[in-house]
Amino acid sequence: MDAAVPPPPPTPEGGPPRPGDVASCHPVIRDLWAENRHLRSRVAELEAQLADVQKKLDALLRRSSAARPERAKQARRAKREAADTPATRRHEHGRSPLPEHLPRREVVHDLTDAEKRCPCCGRPRVCIGTKSAEQLDCDPIPFFVRKTTRTTYACRACDPNDVPAGQRIRTAGPATVGPIAKGLCGPGLLALVATGKFADHLPLSRLAGIVTRSGVAVSESTPGDWVRQAADLLEPLRDLMHRRVLWSRAIWHARRKFLDTGASGKPALELIGWLYRTERELPPPDTPEHLDRRKAIRLTRSIPIPDELKTWLGGESKSALPESPSGVALAYVRSHWAACVRYTDEGYLSINNNPSERALRAIALGRNNWKFVGSSSSGAGAAIHYALVGTCRHLGIDPFAYLREVFPALHALGEKPSDQQLAELLPDVWAHRRRVLNAPTTAA
Repeated sequence: MDAAVPPPPPTPEGGPPRPGDVASCHPVIRDLWAENRHLRSRVAELEAQLADVQKKLDALLRRSSAARPERAKQARRAKREAADTPATRRHEHGRSPLPEHLPRREVVHDLTDAEKRCPCCGRPRVCIGTKSAEQLDCDPIPFFVRKTTRTTYACRACDPNDVPAGQRIRTAGPATVGPIAKGLCGPGLLALVATGKFADHLPLSRLAGIVTRSGVAVSESTPGDWVRQAADLLEPLRDLMHRRVLWSRAIWHARRKFLDTGASGKPALELIGWLYRTERELPPPDTPEHLDRRKAIRLTRSIPIPDELKTWLGGESKSALPESPSGVALAYVRSHWAACVRYTDEGYLSINNNPSERALRAIALGRNNWKFVGSSSSGAGAAIHYALVGTCRHLGIDPFAYLREVFPALHALGEKPSDQQLAELLPDVWAHRRRVLNAPTTAA
């Protein structure tokens, strides 16, 4: 009996009919082969895209994880520096003493005359000592009304028909009361609002509430008007600061580029790491002697390393793809080479721009509270405030104390102050003047 031949598999529903002979199979095979090639090409393309995304993700992870070691290094460095300085005098309870510049309000507890008498003999007891304890305290914001009175004097001896009024009559004080002409807020309140928003990240609505609690009705839009007019007042001073920044030199914006290159950028990171090790051993740029020493150490220990790095860059650039992370890093450093090594020429220059990047974090903190600035003009005004407040924080001075003095001074200068007049109001000049005024005087 012949073996049974299995029937052909049924044709899938909706599909094309199966070929009945070998010749009819050839076109189907060719179509399947072409489709297979297309799918293989598409898979290779997607795999390349996935690899590129994976590289970028790895670079981000390396960058985020690198922040913790950097903070640890800074902490160790601070500890080493603290070991070289004399120990700070401690409070009797283990706290550091409170700053001497803060005013003291003394509360004295004394015995009454009856309590001073000895219960045994009735004679008065003698004070044999005192015990004192200091606490940091504060009062609520002391709002007050600033009343400005301008006196006017006139000469009665001169004939008004012969002498112009401008010569006979003289009025004291500025023509308008500032810092905002015809404005409700005085210099202290304006400084409080500017500091609250751009240093303490408070929304203007909360600042309006603080003023309202004093009994003065202020709408939520009013502090916004104050901030905008204050920015107009500060703009000439910010422009002078901007011009001075442009006069400065460039710095190393390069190490971060090689963090994204993975293993291929490791030699560059090691060389740059040696530069940073040298920087950690330099004295601070606070005296002319320290500036000369910083420059001398860099000339002997730092200069050879950039030369070695430049040679490595030239060799790597021949094989790196232009669009790859390595190619981008190499092209960036080679095109900015003169700026990258400029810091070795002068002792006052820094190897990086970390202080300016830390100042930018304040914008992110503020954005968490007040979300947006409202318009491009408001953003430009916010940039002016951040420039001044950030500089104060960098110099270690109180932004409120600085702005409280600078606002009326800028108003008194008029619409077109000179650079020489503005230079006296720069934060560093103001801070130096305050230190000189507050310095203790010694007897000759």
